[in-house]
Amino acid sequence: MASRRLTAGVDTGVLAWGLFVAAGAAALRAVVLPVNQLTQPGGRVKVYVGDPVWPDTQGVVDVSPLSGQGTAYLQAHDLPTGVRLLTEAGPALGALAWALGLALTALVIRDIGGGSPFGHRVPIRVAGLAVVVLVGGFASTTLDWLAARTVVDRLEVSQVASPTYALPLGGVLLAALLLVLAEAFRQGRRMSAELEGLV
Repeated sequence: MASRRLTAGVDTGVLAWGLFVAAGAAALRAVVLPVNQLTQPGGRVKVYVGDPVWPDTQGVVDVSPLSGQGTAYLQAHDLPTGVRLLTEAGPALGALAWALGLALTALVIRDIGGGSPFGHRVPIRVAGLAVVVLVGGFASTTLDWLAARTVVDRLEVSQVASPTYALPLGGVLLAALLLVLAEAFRQGRRMSAELEGLV
């Protein structure tokens, strides 16, 4: 495989393969998280605890405060299979998004290193990376909220705990920047084709 060196002297072929390995590790994590959760009797979700006086739950739940305004991990000791899987669905989907994102980034770097920075596949892959960042962020956050809502309702502690939902604004900004970058690659490809036509 042809490769070139970036300005910092990093071989693009080595960098691309390193990203592919990281993508594989992230994909493995996406599988291991829900499988491992099936071996556990309960599950953990992130909630906002509005009342410092916790009701008597007869040992079925633990609350671990986090740094921040009233946020905590709610650890249920016993949950049905479907709910246990749901508690890890968000993190698993997030890991899968990382795997896809790293793989797409590796493909872009490989194309650039191979001497095709304005090939027709580069803007498509960068735009695909933007979609992965945007959809993955929203989907993972939504699944985390749904899991917390389900556990809170099941434990009947909604009077003192509520699910948290933080909009992935960083992901939205990154996706927008990636779409701009994709358009820049597309315009570069168009200009390159026009210059070749003049030769």
